[in-house]
Amino acid sequence: MKYRYHKAAAQELEESADWYERQSTGLGREFINEVDHAIERILNGPETFELFDRELRRCPVRKYPFHILYRSNNSEIEIVCVMHTSRRPGYWWDRDTLNESE
Repeated sequence: MKYRYHKAAAQELEESADWYERQSTGLGREFINEVDHAIERILNGPETFELFDRELRRCPVRKYPFHILYRSNNSEIEIVCVMHTSRRPGYWWDRDTLNESE
């Protein structure tokens, strides 16, 4: 199964990794590694994670206060948001997933 990031989700990942890297050298890379592990878990069992709403599921990122929100169909996972669990709830609800994925 393939996956792709919504454009805004890719930007969130990059900005969050940059923030962690500024806190401590190497921490940004560690954050990205944990996100990659979460994506591997999603790819291995996309239906196993909590249904967040009628079409989105939520996978926690271990060691960090983030969740990956995604939707899946038979052939692809779309990562809609790399969401910090304590910031601006619902800011990503209006993302147009058909036109803004990378």
